[in-house]
Parts: sequence; C-alpha cells; structure tokens
Amino acid sequence: MHPIHRCTIELSPLHMIKAGTITTMVMVIFTVTAIISAFVFHDHHHRKVFVGTIGLVASVAMYAAPLVVVKQVIMTKSVEFMPFYLSFFSFLASVLWLAYGLLSHDLLLASPNLVGLLLGILQLGLYRKYRKRGTTYNIQEIRA
Repeated sequence: MHPIHRCTIELSPLHMIKAGTITTMVMVIFTVTAIISAFVFHDHHHRKVFVGTIGLVASVAMYAAPLVVVKQVIMTKSVEFMPFYLSFFSFLASVLWLAYGLLSHDLLLASPNLVGLLLGILQLGLYRKYRKRGTTYNIQEIRA
C-alpha cells in the first residue's frame, strides 16, 4: 500500500488520543512560556532570550524528529518511509533561515537551522544512497 493511504487507516482512537495529548502539551508549553515571559521578565532583552531559547529547543526537536526514520532507512536500506520532498524542503528551509540568522546576527535563529542543515544533508545523502534499493511505485498503482 502506498504511504499516502496509510494516514487514513491509522486514525484509530489510540492515535486520536495521542494527537490530542501532543496538542494539549504544545498548548500548555505555549501558555506557560507566555505567562512566564509576561510576568517574570520585565525587560525586552530577557523576554527575547527566554522565548528564543524555548523556540531554539523546539526547532532542534523538529529537525531531530526524522532521526527515527533515518534509523529505519539505514536498517532496511530503503527510503520507502522517508519522503524525498519533505527532506529536500526541510533542508532548503533550514539553509534559508540559517542564512537569514547569520545575516541578522541572530544566533537563536541561526543555531537550530545549522542543526537542520546538517540533518538535512544526512537525510539527502541517505536518500541518494538508498533510493534505488527502495520500493518504487508505478503511477497506475498510486492512482488506484
């Protein structure tokens, strides 16, 4: 079965609970960050550093999330579960944000994107290495 169809099959109650839990955690973290920023820090510089650090951690976590798939690609020697366009545009976005962060002298913006750049290079390198060994889909199979 094509990976696109998998998302409609996996909407079980357990997945819905998991998605709701993650969404709730994100909302709580955002709310706590906003409250701490508003009531604990009384100047712009400290608020910026605090919120920027939280954003830096979230960005690194976002770029590190595909490492589970990278492990699976190396073990199976197949890029079936690693979409090329997701890896490519993640790499491209991290390059552009890294350049912007460096040009604006903002290390809180540049540093997570440096991590994203390196992980993007890793993903694209693995895709290049294992793309011919992965499962290929015929266009008629995708449309069916």
